[in-house]
Amino acid sequence: MKHAFLIMAHDRPEELSHLISSLDNSNHGIFVHLDASSDLEPEQFIPVAKLSRLVFVKRHKVVWGGTSQILAELELFSRAFLEGGFDYYHLLSGVDCVTHSNEYIDNYFSMNNGYNFITLSPVPPRLTLRYNQYHWLHESLVGKKRNIWKYLDFGLCYAQQLIGIKRFGDIDIPKHQTWCSLTKEFVACLVKDKDQIAQLFKYTYCCDEIFLTYELRKHGMWDTLAPQGSLRFIEWENKTHRDSSPRVLTIKDFDSVTNPDILFARKINFPLSKTLVKRIDEYRTREH
Repeated sequence: MKHAFLIMAHDRPEELSHLISSLDNSNHGIFVHLDASSDLEPEQFIPVAKLSRLVFVKRHKVVWGGTSQILAELELFSRAFLEGGFDYYHLLSGVDCVTHSNEYIDNYFSMNNGYNFITLSPVPPRLTLRYNQYHWLHESLVGKKRNIWKYLDFGLCYAQQLIGIKRFGDIDIPKHQTWCSLTKEFVACLVKDKDQIAQLFKYTYCCDEIFLTYELRKHGMWDTLAPQGSLRFIEWENKTHRDSSPRVLTIKDFDSVTNPDILFARKINFPLSKTLVKRIDEYRTREH
């Protein structure tokens, strides 16, 4: 099988270089989106890939929770699909780590061919507020900040509810984790609909965790969801009672990340994750 690995990165060049090196294989294409606000440049990483085609796509300034996140993902899916010939498309962050050998990954998807690997998430309160009302201020003034503009943005959303604005009507869209592995058939649908998706989810909030399940249902592919989920190991920790983020992984996580149904782990930060990554690399070499 041929695989396209789609990486979204904005910092941590050492971790990104390691990820590219881990994926380097003649059956792999590696497509990287470097955030437009980042200091990272393609020239830093071009020498890393020896066997894979390494492509850097058009850069977007990605705002946390904004439509720009969806646009950057669609940029990656579209560019890789344009190359053609890939059986699976894997969306990764620049601080992911590959936990099994490339041969293991290829065999895994050969045995599970046709499934889309997406993890559904618990439904948070006010989920429909993310997409049914217009978040006009989020992209330009809010992002991840909890400022006066955030409260005004949500206040405007409640005002829209009062006057009956429901962009998606009464449908409930299941929430999913962003990082996923998708079939060529589903990616073909995403690429075909990319302009419509961009327009439909304009002025939404955190809908990079919504649009894939919306499209999966729209195209009648719900039964292609894999029971294993996304094949990612990610553990969240609360920074405050309103803010959580993926925990940095350490050597204590080795057994968890090398589970047979876990192919990628997030997040890796050096130097804290150095010992873990070294042991994973040794494990992948023995597994080869």
